[in-house]
Amino acid sequence: MFGGSSNHWGGWCRELDKIDFQKKQNSDLFEWPINKKDLDPFLVKARDILDLRFITEKKKLNKNLNQLTWDWSSTRFGKKYRNFFQEREHVDLYLNANMQNFVFDKKVIGLNVKNSGGSNYFFVSKIYALATGGIENSRLLLYSNILAKYQFIKNVDSLGRYWMEHPHINVGGAFIDRQAFFRSSHNSHPTNQSYAFISPTGNYMSNSKLNCCLRFRLNEKEKEPQSISESTKRWIKESMEDLACLDSDFTLKIAGREFKCYSSIKAVFEQQPIYTNRIELDPTSKDFFGVPKIKLYWKQSLDLKETIIEVLKETGNFFKERDIGRLYIDNWLLEKSEPFPEHGELAGYHHMGGTRMSKDRNLGVVDKNLSLFDHNNIFVYLSMAYA
Repeated sequence: MFGGSSNHWGGWCRELDKIDFQKKQNSDLFEWPINKKDLDPFLVKARDILDLRFITEKKKLNKNLNQLTWDWSSTRFGKKYRNFFQEREHVDLYLNANMQNFVFDKKVIGLNVKNSGGSNYFFVSKIYALATGGIENSRLLLYSNILAKYQFIKNVDSLGRYWMEHPHINVGGAFIDRQAFFRSSHNSHPTNQSYAFISPTGNYMSNSKLNCCLRFRLNEKEKEPQSISESTKRWIKESMEDLACLDSDFTLKIAGREFKCYSSIKAVFEQQPIYTNRIELDPTSKDFFGVPKIKLYWKQSLDLKETIIEVLKETGNFFKERDIGRLYIDNWLLEKSEPFPEHGELAGYHHMGGTRMSKDRNLGVVDKNLSLFDHNNIFVYLSMAYA
């Protein structure tokens, strides 16, 4: 598909933070071989490619919490760059060309490609860039390695391993006085007051906590109770009754506006690298082109709950101190042995890992320049290289 996932992505954008690149949990696995300064020179160009216009920033709410802002891109690369590639004299664009594998004989000598009509092609280049997606990159490298009797990529222990996602999970809700909230913060986007984002500061995360973001979806001023489901209405009324027993003053403050003051809370957070989270080839099933399909193993560590609960409690305290609102935490989150929900939105479809970048070839697949440790003329792109 020309244009890749930009043809259907949500378009949420912001810079990575300095702390995202720093070592966490005293683990060599949880460390990038680059830092934010390495990426900063490319920021202006990246914003231009994505047609971003709003400068994302952070506002410090207190010593432990930041409010984040985001920008949105509606750019579709297939539409924006089709003519660019068609008009370039030195670019050959082949659509419906499906890579099968690298061909290896002491060194990479080319790659096999097949189209939907069954025709086979052999491509040869001095430099190769593999950018087929967060699962497909690992699949093609794993298959190429099997065909090469594991001589193509020698560190087989890292290939396909440490696969990650950004879990997206509903963790609670809040009743928020909108006016008080926006006096103590700033808008997440100049034309959008439906969302607000809160995350821990770098000092609060220290070395042990994971980075996360609480996403508040605020009911818009025009929203009427008729647009809210009956089950949610019942829940809001029951919650208001409970809140009245705990904090009658705040309940009276928002009485009559509870439907407009309600906000759901979703936690979006990073995962630590886990060896057993992985992509494997399925020898019993092949696709139309003869390449083995995959088996994906992905679980979330219950340790993630600690970070979410701490940030929720800190946010709840901030709301109460400023008389902005009151926050509740879902029961499943407070029960240590309770598993993560298996319904609703579970992740952001941000496929990462499998071909991780690393300073150490024993812990990753590509170096800081995204080239395979075993082949400096093959580059593996996109988020599957994220450490």
